[in-house]
Order: sequence, then C-alpha cells, then structure tokens
Amino acid sequence: MTTILVTLIVYKVVLLGIGLFAQGRTKSKEDLYLGGRSLGPLVAAISSAASSSSVWTLLGVSGMAFASGLSALWLFPACVGGFALNWFVLAPRLRRHSAVLAGPKDKPGRRRVVVLASVITLFCLMTYVATQLNGAGKSFHITFTEMSPTSAILIGGAIIVVYTMLGGFWAVSLTDTLQGIIMAATSLVLPIAALIQVGGFTDLFEKLSAVEDAGYFSLIGDHAMIAGIGFVIGLSGITLGYPGQP
Repeated sequence: MTTILVTLIVYKVVLLGIGLFAQGRTKSKEDLYLGGRSLGPLVAAISSAASSSSVWTLLGVSGMAFASGLSALWLFPACVGGFALNWFVLAPRLRRHSAVLAGPKDKPGRRRVVVLASVITLFCLMTYVATQLNGAGKSFHITFTEMSPTSAILIGGAIIVVYTMLGGFWAVSLTDTLQGIIMAATSLVLPIAALIQVGGFTDLFEKLSAVEDAGYFSLIGDHAMIAGIGFVIGLSGITLGYPGQP
C-alpha cells in the first residue's frame, strides 16, 4: 500500500511538472488551444489514443473479457477501424480546412453554427470526462479503502485543472502521452505477470475450461447465431463513434 501511495504522489508531481514545462512553451492563444500546431506525430498519436482509450479500456474492456470471454475481442478491430478512418481519411482533410462546419467569418449564420457545435462538444465531453473521473474514483476507493470516490475525484480533477491552466493543450498532450505510454506498458506487463502466476498457457486453458459458462470460449458469447451476428455488429459500431470525436 505504501509503495502504491508513494508511486501515485510521484506521478502527480510529475504531471504538475509537465504543466510547468508546457507553460514555458505557451506564448499565444494558438499555443494554448492548439499546441502551436506543432505537437509532432508521436505526441499527437499517443495522446489521442490515450484520450479515447482510457478508463473504459483498462477497466471496462478487462471487465467485459472477464465476464464474457473471447467475444470481447470484437472491440479491438472496431477501435482500430475507427482510428484508421480518423487518421487516414478524415484527418488530412480536416487539417486543410479548420472551419469545416462554420465556414469563413463573413458567412451568414456562422455564429449560430459555432455556438451549436460548442454546446454539443461541451455536453458530450463533459459526459465522457465524468465517466473517466468516476472510473478513477472507483479505482482509488478499491485501492485505498479509507478514501471515498468523491475525494479521489476532487483531488485528481484539481490536478488536471492546474496543469491544464498552466500549459494549455501542450500540457494536456504531454501528460496524455505519458499516460498512454504507462497504459501500454501496463497492458503488456500485467498479462505476462498473470500468465506466469497461473503457470503458463497450459494451466491457463485448463482453468478457463473449468469455468461453467458455455460461451466463454465462443467468439459470439452465449448468443445464438443470429443474435451473435447482431452482437458482433453492435460492438463494431464503436468504429462509427471515433470519426465524430472532436
């Protein structure tokens, strides 16, 4: 427990340090809101992936795999398909046209489009961010039983607000990059450690075979064929959400 607490404190201090570093690179409004359009492909890619594949990936998908078995694998081609649409089809065009929705400044009705788009973005991202903080709060509560989810959310949210106000989009992107690297490393290290703990692949499959759920090893779960096809299509529908993310 002490090790986890010390690691967490060091991590939060590093996030604030990144905010201070990014503050030195923020010289204009374009730096604050867009990182000066100079993030580079590595930071842009990792921070984007970390933002969209956050608590629902490490907690939600892991929980789904635990509850449903192999059928949870359908989420991965769906996510990769959405990323491919964004990066290779939409992104090059959007980069050339910053005002795709609202049009030029003198266009009639431009302000109404800007306001409506802002309200939609704010509502959707507030809901999304709230779920991330809720997931983090639950994780803190499970790890530190004496800390309530509300307290964890307030502490984490305060740190996020501080480094965002310090360094703007630069700070957010750099901290997301750090988080993305940690998430990727964790996603590799933990399964390997778990596999070693259970005794290797042979023991793993023997123990999984003892699970009474008949659909655990099926790619369509415990659904019948027609329902299974709908299940797969439903999970694949997550692809359609990625191109709409601001």
